[in-house]
Amino acid sequence: MKRARVLLADDQLLIAEALKDLLSETFEVVGIACDGGELVEEAKRLEPDAVVLDISMPVLNGFEAARRIKKILPATKLLFLTQTSDRE
Repeated sequence: MKRARVLLADDQLLIAEALKDLLSETFEVVGIACDGGELVEEAKRLEPDAVVLDISMPVLNGFEAARRIKKILPATKLLFLTQTSDRE
């Protein structure tokens, strides 16, 4: 069975590398991006099945990067994984 191809994005490389370690047994992690602009470019280049991304990233935030990715890769699934101290 073919493993899903996943692209990771987080501005904290340590978090992205930890996610890669966790997901690599089940998924093919095809890349890591550290900002929203890089994420969009990598998504275009790699055409992943899914993207796991943070909301808060430099250059483009996760929401704007997601909008751009959905325009060019509408079938790609998006999963937001983020941390915030704001309870709302």
